[in-house]
Amino acid sequence: MFLLRLAVPLLLVPWFLADAGSVSSQEGHTVTVRITDSGYLPAAVTVRHGDVLRFVQTDVRSHNVEFHQAPDGARMVPEYVLPPHLTAAVAEGPPLRIGPFMYSPGETYEVPIDEYLPEGAYVFGCSRHAAWRGVLVVEDFDDLP
Repeated sequence: MFLLRLAVPLLLVPWFLADAGSVSSQEGHTVTVRITDSGYLPAAVTVRHGDVLRFVQTDVRSHNVEFHQAPDGARMVPEYVLPPHLTAAVAEGPPLRIGPFMYSPGETYEVPIDEYLPEGAYVFGCSRHAAWRGVLVVEDFDDLP
């Protein structure tokens, strides 16, 4: 069921982003995801190497971003190391990268899309809200016609 919920946003990413105007074929763009009172907006983004993914806190409650799933070979830096006494308690495994909690509207957290993040889909969420999920897709736009 979880994979089905992920498949639908991945199929809609190109059309959704075409209207959002967040992605371009030029180098080094910043793609912004707002953290709202109900989740990430947009919840699916496509970027390429050289871009920066910026999460902006807009809610008055604290939230963060942690990455749970990534393509083989991805190296999330800095890596999050879960204390050994908590490892067994985390059902889906420890997150690959965890960002700081943002407490006030306007705070940001940035993830550079660099050589450590190969092409593919990355699933992220909030530590406090298990139902909140988003998808980051890293693509090589230079290969497109």
